[in-house]
Amino acid sequence: MPEGPEVRRVADRLARELAGRCVEEVAFGLPRLARFADLLVGLVVDAVSTHGKALLIRFGGITNSAARVKALEDLGLPRDDYRFSVFGREGQPCHRCGTTVRRRTAASRRLYWCPTCQAPADDGRRP
Repeated sequence: MPEGPEVRRVADRLARELAGRCVEEVAFGLPRLARFADLLVGLVVDAVSTHGKALLIRFGGITNSAARVKALEDLGLPRDDYRFSVFGREGQPCHRCGTTVRRRTAASRRLYWCPTCQAPADDGRRP
């Protein structure tokens, strides 16, 4: 198992190669994540960083699609209103379906979700 400094060196090398480039292909090690691959294709990599031994790839700090961001900008909304799809938007309408975004705290973490767009999976877990 690599230690923190090794993970940091890999992140630095990846950042030099990936930062500013468009994602062309995505592959996940866990099959249950494969359905999210299409959401990442076409995004631009902003940064590669670490948190402990985890390697993180950052995509713009916005969780809405470019088309949705453009539409919300055209409405004159400030960036805070379109930066995230649900995070920090408790009580506000979901950008996709209009359902009120909900919030829960679990293990001292704030969790936000749209009860319609992010309904529990058949096994009772959230996507």
